[in-house]
Amino acid sequence: MATARLPHPGPAANAQPLEALSGFARELPDQCEIGGILQHLTERATEAFGLAGAGVILLRDGVVRLVASANPLDTFEAGGTEGTVAGPGAVAATTGHIIAADDLAEEEWTKYWPEYTARARQLGIQAVAAIPMAVAGEPIGVMNLYSASPRQWTPYDLQVATILADIAAGYLARSQESEQQRRTAEQLQRALNSRIVIEQAKGMLAAAHDTSINEAFRMLRKHARDHNVRIHDVASAVVNLGLRL
Repeated sequence: MATARLPHPGPAANAQPLEALSGFARELPDQCEIGGILQHLTERATEAFGLAGAGVILLRDGVVRLVASANPLDTFEAGGTEGTVAGPGAVAATTGHIIAADDLAEEEWTKYWPEYTARARQLGIQAVAAIPMAVAGEPIGVMNLYSASPRQWTPYDLQVATILADIAAGYLARSQESEQQRRTAEQLQRALNSRIVIEQAKGMLAAAHDTSINEAFRMLRKHARDHNVRIHDVASAVVNLGLRL
């Protein structure tokens, strides 16, 4: 999503968002789990803009799904049939465009999202900004910002919020890659361990029956098929339980 360069709004009025942004960037490397990253993001966003709360919902297979939030509005958006309840977060997540509603009581919002705005009133939320989160240009979710009073979301507010969301999205991508690498390494290790056990069993059977390694493997495979069990389990019984087929 392209972001235009914005004029500096002045240091006095905007020190808090910048401090929160800086703190988020410094502390984020300590977060290694997706839940920790998202919790850290929502806490910093709430602090940066003096909000009633913030939440994150992510896309999974193109559908909005709740991931991390302390606000029932996120649950409301992600909880409809196939996650398609209308709301600013759902629209921002799927389109990649920022949605900023200064006052949810205004007709343009109540007419467009009647169920959402009614729920927001019940929860005491009067203004919402939905900031898309993207990786390599592809939307992966949204960060929702909630205000308990009408609020004019300035271009500077939205730019700082976008930077927060972009940093978090980058770490989410890295975290998912690391998790995938860990799972792949575990699968490879399990395959290696299984291969070692099978080779041990082949050697033990070959010695016990005075036959070749190939014939020992045939015996293992036949026993596994006849008893509808994995060949690894048969090999483990040969090595650890003394099974000699």
